[in-house]
Amino acid sequence: MEGSGSDSSHFIRDGGDDKHLQTCFVLSRSGTTASSSKSPKSKRKAECEGHKAGKILCGLPPLLEHEHPLYGKWRMEAFTCVWSRMEAIIKDVLAEQNTDTFEEIQQWIHSSFSADLQSKLICSVKDKSITATCSHLVVKQLDTALVFIRNVEFVDDQNTFKELGSYLKSHNCHVANLTPREFSSKSGVGGCVHSLLKQTVMIIPDTADMDILASWHHEPTNRKHPVAIIIEDVERCNSSILAEFIIMLSEWVVQIPLVLVMGMATTVDALRKLLPSRAIHHLHPQRFNLKYPLERLEAFIIAVMIESFCGFDIGFEVAKFLYTNFLRQDGTATSFLRALKIACMEHFYCEPLSFLCKELFENSSQADWDELCKALPEVMLKYAADLPSVKAQLKCKDEEIGVNLATALLDIKKRKQNWSMVLMCLYETGKYAKIRLIDIFCEALCPLSSSNSNKSGQKEDDGKTSSTYRSRNPDIHNSNCSDMTKGKFIGLVIRKLRELPLPSLAGVLQEWEKLTEGMTEINNEVKTLQSIVEPVFYGYKCECNSAGIKGKCELRGKLSNMEEGLDNASDGVTTISDGDSTGLSQAAKTTAEEQLSRSSSCVFSTRRGDFKSANEMAVNFLERMV
Repeated sequence: MEGSGSDSSHFIRDGGDDKHLQTCFVLSRSGTTASSSKSPKSKRKAECEGHKAGKILCGLPPLLEHEHPLYGKWRMEAFTCVWSRMEAIIKDVLAEQNTDTFEEIQQWIHSSFSADLQSKLICSVKDKSITATCSHLVVKQLDTALVFIRNVEFVDDQNTFKELGSYLKSHNCHVANLTPREFSSKSGVGGCVHSLLKQTVMIIPDTADMDILASWHHEPTNRKHPVAIIIEDVERCNSSILAEFIIMLSEWVVQIPLVLVMGMATTVDALRKLLPSRAIHHLHPQRFNLKYPLERLEAFIIAVMIESFCGFDIGFEVAKFLYTNFLRQDGTATSFLRALKIACMEHFYCEPLSFLCKELFENSSQADWDELCKALPEVMLKYAADLPSVKAQLKCKDEEIGVNLATALLDIKKRKQNWSMVLMCLYETGKYAKIRLIDIFCEALCPLSSSNSNKSGQKEDDGKTSSTYRSRNPDIHNSNCSDMTKGKFIGLVIRKLRELPLPSLAGVLQEWEKLTEGMTEINNEVKTLQSIVEPVFYGYKCECNSAGIKGKCELRGKLSNMEEGLDNASDGVTTISDGDSTGLSQAAKTTAEEQLSRSSSCVFSTRRGDFKSANEMAVNFLERMV
């Protein structure tokens, strides 16, 4: 059945009964005259009939020949499910990253509040003249938290200050959030005070009067908590209105424990340029820093792409594009996440079997996957047979493709877990070489780098590993890896591991032990390495301490003997000048120190040999994993 102006008709089964088959017409904007000539009344009638008949579910267009429209609907549902999981993880990461800064601000606010209470208590027991002096001093200082977002763009922190307000409310603070809109020349300071009263006193007053806030705060239930006024993106506020607002607040600091929290995008100099000196004079600032965008980006990658299984991963080309775009554009994590969502959407739009991603969260048994994959249409099984992961499972052409597809899908989680573990081990080691996670992550996704990096720390790759990898991955020749991603960073990590001193090596192995928990065989190998390194490390420390004490005693004895000899020589030989005798004495001391150094090197030679062998064992272990 064809509709006017439609290329094809789609049948969506809503339930398992044929009675619920409905027709969904896909109409283009440049429709025919017949389709566009319908009156608005008839269109509304058709819409009402559609809503009465049932909910019309829209899906993605078909990708294979004779593909049922239901698969497009399932792909759309799978995308919604996968991205909602990723988005939930991202929100948790953002909240966790800001919590440390929020806690610092909260502690600072309460410490300032306690200090003000103590000063008022001291002034209250003195005479009136001292009280007036104290009030005069306090009125000029308004405690101000300058929260720097570490980026010119404010887009990453649109909800940060709302979350800060909620956090402070949950920690016994009265909070009011003000935006640059309240600091407009049209509404003046009255608009700021009006919004402040609305959020704290919870009333809409006829007049914007700070006496209302003072009376409200003097009530027994309210006076125990400070009032935090959060101003988002201060640099976008009207400077004259902001300055007047600050001066007004400073006049009420004695009666109300007010604290300002100001969001800053750039530096303190911007505040000096924005406000006149008479307003800045009333501020008592304290600096707080949010995370850098690159730190947030790496936290997202660890949480979403490495530690979690969301049913969607990106390849090297996508990762390289996202990272390059992040560096060259505005440098915000928000733009990176927006691009990541587009990449995720494109995957479900272009891959016919992507609807199975949703099943990865629900089905875990081999029997369920076998049943599901065997029931797929023939056209989809043919498409699946060309996938590299399914080809690797096929031993002969007569094998069932559905069973091999099920095995490959079940193997995804295990492979991801192992890959993530190795990547985090590389990252923990790379910290000692100041290598960023994003560089290791992009390089690990590059097929060429994974075959070359394990030998780059010692010698050039002999080509065997590369040829083996290419035989398993025929599309590797089409990979467009740049020179900067062919084993550079992973090779640096391996070289750094070879050069690490014993204390750092012991610390790396401790992190490896945590990362390999749940992987019995690998975890046992790490513990074996620890059993070799720790005795050498602690034995080396003991020998250093004992030899250091002994060496000091020997050095003192040698120096005292040499000084006595020099004194005797100076008594017998009067032609030596004071400068020459001083030089001879210094040379004698240097000789004694060199002798002590040589003796110490002999004592530690055995331990250093053990130290090098321990490093080589750790390098061999990491290379085998890579």
